[in-house]
Amino acid sequence: LDKPAYGCIVTFTRQGGGHVGFVVGVDAKNNLMVLGGNQGDEVKIAAFSRSRVTGYYWPSIWSGKAVKSSPLPGRYALPVLTSSGKLSTNEA
Repeated sequence: LDKPAYGCIVTFTRQGGGHVGFVVGVDAKNNLMVLGGNQGDEVKIAAFSRSRVTGYYWPSIWSGKAVKSSPLPGRYALPVLTSSGKLSTNEA
């Protein structure tokens, strides 16, 4: 995908590797709100800077073989979620 959609998979850079999660919204500063594991040793929603994004992905549909699919247009209207304003910087 060329932009985030609700529920899409998002990948990030980080020192020592990468990180992956699911986009669930944005905060008031338009940072991505991402559901992921190993975020401060927890499964939680955290704010991420868009500058760290390496890609947005939408899963294929399986019908005996992989069939490319795309999010419905309404999924690009991301909900605004409450955030502490602190960006995730360490997912190790």
